[in-house]
Amino acid sequence: MIAAAFLFLRGIPLKDWLYLAALLACAGAVGLAVHHEREIGRAQGRAEVQELWDAAVREDKAKAAKEVQRVAVAQKEVDHEAEKFSALAAVGAVHAADSAQRVQQRFAALWACPVPGAASAAEGGASAPAGDGRDVRADMFRVVVEAARRIGKLRDDARGAGLNAEGHYDSLKP
Repeated sequence: MIAAAFLFLRGIPLKDWLYLAALLACAGAVGLAVHHEREIGRAQGRAEVQELWDAAVREDKAKAAKEVQRVAVAQKEVDHEAEKFSALAAVGAVHAADSAQRVQQRFAALWACPVPGAASAAEGGASAPAGDGRDVRADMFRVVVEAARRIGKLRDDARGAGLNAEGHYDSLKP
């Protein structure tokens, strides 16, 4: 087959061979230029995509940095609020301990007081008159119960503050 092609092409003049070579050279040059343009277009496309990607990465990093700052500010607020409630609870505990000590001292002093009319009642006399020491002791029990209620309320307030602080802290977790 190669021999047949050689025989067929052997009769073509040299001038035609030169035209054919020039035509092939031009076609090759055009093909190379098209290929080069495509490569330039691909490189520009890659550069544009890379630029978009880099912009998206920068934006994500900026958002992450803002989120870190927001979480830090929120954590400081939660810490401040927890410190405030802890200080309030500590003050309440000191007041409660002081009140309890005063109540104990008053109760001990009242308990040591003799009940008026108790001796006459024991000797077979009339019962104790109204408004005697028993009323004072009953009043003392009322005061103790009120103090216990105040202490319980302070404890409940401190517990609520602690749960509130825990909720704020948990809201910061991802």
